[in-house]
Amino acid sequence: MTSSYPLQSTRQLSSQAVVEVLLREAPLSRVQIAKITGLSKQTVNEIVRQLEAEGWVSEHGTSQGDVGRRAVTYSMQPGAGFVIGVDVGATKLRVALSDLAGSVVSQAEDATELRGGPHVFDQIHAMCVGLAEDAGVPWARILTSAFGSPGVFNSETGHLDLAPNVPGLEGLDVAGALRDRLGHEIVLDNDVNMAVVGERWRGAARECSNFAFVALGTGIGMGIYMDGAVRRGAHGAAGEIGYAPFVNDPFQPSLHRHGPLEEKLSSQGFSAAYEALTGEHAPPETVFERQAAGEPAAAQVVEAYVRQIALVLSTVTAFLDPELIVVGGGIGSRPELVGELLPHYRRLAANTAEIRTSALGARASLVGAIAVALNHAHTRLFAADVPQKLPLPTPGAGAEPPARSVR
Repeated sequence: MTSSYPLQSTRQLSSQAVVEVLLREAPLSRVQIAKITGLSKQTVNEIVRQLEAEGWVSEHGTSQGDVGRRAVTYSMQPGAGFVIGVDVGATKLRVALSDLAGSVVSQAEDATELRGGPHVFDQIHAMCVGLAEDAGVPWARILTSAFGSPGVFNSETGHLDLAPNVPGLEGLDVAGALRDRLGHEIVLDNDVNMAVVGERWRGAARECSNFAFVALGTGIGMGIYMDGAVRRGAHGAAGEIGYAPFVNDPFQPSLHRHGPLEEKLSSQGFSAAYEALTGEHAPPETVFERQAAGEPAAAQVVEAYVRQIALVLSTVTAFLDPELIVVGGGIGSRPELVGELLPHYRRLAANTAEIRTSALGARASLVGAIAVALNHAHTRLFAADVPQKLPLPTPGAGAEPPARSVR
């Protein structure tokens, strides 16, 4: 299936207006579309006819029209195209296939290939192909794939930098490698930036125009959404707070690879603090369980941790003045964490923001990648050469299919 766009600019804007209202308010009749968009009935008829001929729009049913007549209603045809979202984590790889309405039709997860580098690219390709086969979706109908990964992508070279938690990816042409394997357009961004988009679309920050997402887990990172857009900075590295010199000795060379803050407050740093106190290594979830059971050592480690996180969040508030901070990641998504850090945060911050736990948990980056892929596909198909992006569709209702384990 191919689209005849781009057309001349006026027609593009009209087509974009029709697609936008169908994405947000379908099913609609042609008369309703004309009323909402302000376009003439003739223009709407021509655009709907063309979109229907190309397979992007289909008849949905009928509605009561003027003077008792029933009018045919239309909606976007979600199965006309598909997108893939990928979350490349340090320990897990999550992949989801979505239709154009934003409904996930198939998803899977696997342990990230330990050999790293090209082996991860091959793993991604195999998982994506497997999803399409499971869902019975022809590969040619997949329009775009979007990837969230730790690190900073260089948009000019396609290379990935500052990604020590995923072995063998730094310095590689990630964009070219994935494009060669998948054979269609791809979009790359930092995983925490993807989480920002996910929380804005389907999570804790819906309708919020100024917020930060702070990820606490295997790594430490922040995504910034200010004045209605994700902010990346001059070099794409805005939010790399793991390198902030707040703790430890920031001049110590051994801390430069992961960053002083990440060394101290990541999952590894959290476990190291408990081990230093007790002589026993335990993952963060175990330490939190022991804290809840009344173990003094666990309580001491958690208390020190939340005080340090409160310091980080108060600094974020001072720099960005967000209305909301969403806390996520493997540690940050624990619901008790926000409750424990709030008293310390309120003592430190001059102007406090609302603090919420991520509504999407471990899926935040994956959901954001789906959203980015959808927006890219919709804009490329229906708004070619028009600078304004189309809105994301309201996600389809109903439960998503469970993620299958590849191994």
